[in-house]
Amino acid sequence: MTFADLVDHKYPVQDGGDMFPGHRGLWSLCVPCHGVKSALEQLARSTGQMEQLVRWCDEPQVRPRVF
Repeated sequence: MTFADLVDHKYPVQDGGDMFPGHRGLWSLCVPCHGVKSALEQLARSTGQMEQLVRWCDEPQVRPRVF
């Protein structure tokens, strides 16, 4: 079993996300999953899909196929 090591904003503050979004805007992650989230952020930024990031967090089945 893997336990959460950190809490991360689903929509990054550096990209305009709320600093205090409430529990629906935060994600408890283990270190490997945080790496996946970071890669999703990079993909979203580079492809102009930041509006999809929270959905990708909440609905893994709609993430781009590379994840």
